[in-house]
Amino acid sequence: SKHQGRAGGSLFNTWASVEAKAGNLDTAIQLLTEACGLFPDDFSLLQTLGTLEVKLGHHDKARECFTRSAAIRPHVVTYNAWAIMEERLAQDMRGPMRQVQIMRARKLFMLGMAADPRHGPLYNAYGRMDEKIGNLTGAEEVFRMGVEAHCPDMPSVISGWAMLSLKQRNYAQAK
Repeated sequence: SKHQGRAGGSLFNTWASVEAKAGNLDTAIQLLTEACGLFPDDFSLLQTLGTLEVKLGHHDKARECFTRSAAIRPHVVTYNAWAIMEERLAQDMRGPMRQVQIMRARKLFMLGMAADPRHGPLYNAYGRMDEKIGNLTGAEEVFRMGVEAHCPDMPSVISGWAMLSLKQRNYAQAK
């Protein structure tokens, strides 16, 4: 049944996470690849597999996993992990290619917001990206959207916004 499929996929995800934490990334990837064959409708297996591929520096494989995961179920965690990867890749680029990469990350953050507008970690990652590229007004707007969305982890969003305000020496807003 579909419920058993989710449970089975969850078990593989947990097992792979234990292997990854033990430093056995290749074993974790092998487990998740096998699990994807057994549970092809479990988007979370592909999301976890994509995250592990990022850790190994296999960005094209990670993109493929994230793309397949989002096709099964557009989920904020998938979009957030994917956007963070794309943003980090932009840090090593210059000129127009960097701008294209940042636009790719921005689009993924926005797709994540559409999938779940109340996911605080997404607002923090998106706001930090804008801050890093010098778009402080954009970063403030992202944090403001997170606060207005009433995220369950509101303190982390407010903290991210406060840290940005402190860096701008806007002490009144930081309070």
